Amino acid sequence: MKAGGALAGDCGLLVIRTTPKIGEIGYTFAREYQHSGLATEAARAVIDFAFDSLELNRVIATTDGRTAPSGALMERP
Repeated sequence: MKAGGALAGDCGLLVIRTTPKIGEIGYTFAREYQHSGLATEAARAVIDFAFDSLELNRVIATTDGRTAPSGALMERP
């Protein structure tokens, strides 16, 4: 959530019991909030939590090939 309390989207982390040191990040954002930097902010926070607090070894993500901005987000350091 940002200004006005509107739900912009969500970002989460899935850690499967059988692969406890690997997490998978996922996110969705409403069209009107895309390209606003919110996805980057959310993804960085979740990834930091995964490595710093949960001590995961790896975080993975997949995307639909038709969503180039999502793929670009995944490639950011």
